[in-house]
Amino acid sequence: MTVSEPTEPVRSGSPFNGGPLPPKRATRYRSSRNGASHVIRHGDNLHALLRKIKPDIVIDPPVCENEGHERSRRQSGDMPGPVSGGIVMNPNRSRRSFLASLGGGAVATAAPAAIGRQSLPGASCSIAYTGDRYVHPRKVLLWECTRKEIRDAMESGRLKAAIVPTGSTEQHNEHLAMIHDTASALLVAQNAALRLYPEVIVATPVPVGISPYWMERKGTLTLRPETFLAVVYDICDSLKTHGLKTVLILNGHGGNAAPLKSQLPEWRAKLGIQLEACSYWEAYTEANAARYMESGMAGIPGHSAEFETSVALAAFPDRVHREGVDYSKVRLNLKSAKDAGEDGKYYEESLLATAEKGEALIRIAVDWTAGKMRQMIGQS
Repeated sequence: MTVSEPTEPVRSGSPFNGGPLPPKRATRYRSSRNGASHVIRHGDNLHALLRKIKPDIVIDPPVCENEGHERSRRQSGDMPGPVSGGIVMNPNRSRRSFLASLGGGAVATAAPAAIGRQSLPGASCSIAYTGDRYVHPRKVLLWECTRKEIRDAMESGRLKAAIVPTGSTEQHNEHLAMIHDTASALLVAQNAALRLYPEVIVATPVPVGISPYWMERKGTLTLRPETFLAVVYDICDSLKTHGLKTVLILNGHGGNAAPLKSQLPEWRAKLGIQLEACSYWEAYTEANAARYMESGMAGIPGHSAEFETSVALAAFPDRVHREGVDYSKVRLNLKSAKDAGEDGKYYEESLLATAEKGEALIRIAVDWTAGKMRQMIGQS
């Protein structure tokens, strides 16, 4: 039934760093049925190629028939979006290790590019292998679905739960993009939802959180706690109105964590639904943190240090920018000497980060989140 994991991609560049899709890039896939290998090039008719590899393959929904047109739209900026995440990987390694690390067996023929140049995650012509079928990754993203798709999923009883990702737009030292917290929460949420397809949908992320303590650093956006909580509550209320009675708020920003958990009893009473809130780094233990992190559990989540930089290197390396950075020359003019010292410490720890660490850490978070959602669905 399956197509084996891809062998080393043939590259003349990489779309995973936010650049254009190179014209000659291709990936060779080997069929587990007869051992024959097939080369899929960007722009090819993916549906036909998958049928060639496995005639009885189940594709839900059918893969886009005009990949070239979709690629042109992405490169021309006709498919913009505030956040990019989805199924991506370290561009300097084969697809095999990262896809295997997620454990769900995903195949992405085109990955989301950088913010502002690409659609929201999964809106490109990609496919994800969920265990018994190939699924377009957009199918688990509410904002990429049509009202018909959501209505049909609800009325059929297939759709049972939702994940609401929350994050921030805030400074992440000299080298990480400000959207990191939102993008990482969305990455984990989407991959967990794909594991459970078609039972789980991912709601539109909340991309600005509670970050007043970072306002000395330029670029940070913050919401008053009551504003942030009101937005999250209204999203959950909207989902309940449509019939979803199981909701997980998956957080990616430390400043949001305690306020969200403090509201759970009140929100459960008001909404009358099964509702949980957690941060995705609750997946980590002293043991697995020590196994993959030199800074150990003390470095999780940290801030732009070893943990977050490793996740970014694995999932969206186009958001790691060390070019032109000389931290010894950085002048932040912070009021607190302790604050300034911690900022430097975080940057030094970020140099410990690797994509390999990030791949393992992402897999743990996706496994944990998918397991939590299974448990919640089972209790509903």
